[in-house]
Amino acid sequence: VLARFLDYRPVLSPFVVAFLSKYLYIMSSRDSVFGSSSQTFVHLSKDSRVHLWDVASKKERKSYVDKNHLTHSFTSYAWKTTKDQTGGVFVAGYSDGLVGIWDLNRGVQSQIIGKANESEVPTDIVFSNDSKSIFVSSNEN
Repeated sequence: VLARFLDYRPVLSPFVVAFLSKYLYIMSSRDSVFGSSSQTFVHLSKDSRVHLWDVASKKERKSYVDKNHLTHSFTSYAWKTTKDQTGGVFVAGYSDGLVGIWDLNRGVQSQIIGKANESEVPTDIVFSNDSKSIFVSSNEN
């Protein structure tokens, strides 16, 4: 992960390099993702909070917290940004088997899919090409 990060270092802004370098010890390549135009990125913290950052202003735009953030952790996620990079839809898979759908524009978790500790743990989440559906996979069955 570190080698891959260093290979991309010249194309990242100094702020992003500083942010990633500072937090690299707690991050892996799956803990942050850039928006489609690289104007914003989402970082997932160890306490299962979602942080939306603006690269140009070097400031956090918003932090999102669900009510169970201390009892489960992220296992997978997908982010579909809006055209203006102000938010979009963020889908998170959690260690207790739940899948949460976040409306980042409104700042709310709009839907929970599954039952805690009864659903398989999500290992990957992707949006369909038309962004109307999400696909969730797990290692079980």
